Amino acid sequence: MQGSKLGKHIYQDFDNKATFEQISYYIRSSKVVAGTDKIFKNFFTIAFLFLRLKKDFEAGLDTNKLYYGVHINKLKDVLKQYGERELKHALYLLGLTLGWDLTYKYIYRISSYPILKITQQ
Repeated sequence: MQGSKLGKHIYQDFDNKATFEQISYYIRSSKVVAGTDKIFKNFFTIAFLFLRLKKDFEAGLDTNKLYYGVHINKLKDVLKQYGERELKHALYLLGLTLGWDLTYKYIYRISSYPILKITQQ
């Protein structure tokens, strides 16, 4: 992101010390992204959410770890503040990127459906 016009503005204004919330607000209110909103509404918010979550979950989804101060099962509620539509797109891209190994193992672990329970033989 640092090589983009928006990335240069963010690094210039925050110098690697910005929080997730500060950058997200900056992107949503930036004149730099106004042109893309005409083509694909909130593209940069979706991209930012996706890239941030991809970095957070690149080693998999951990049920014992806190993400942004909450457990993973409550994370969606926290991230809804960036827009439900934007979050849905970002989570869809995240699922495609992480693939079967990193997402479905988590679903099997937390699922209450008996058919999805992994049994030890």
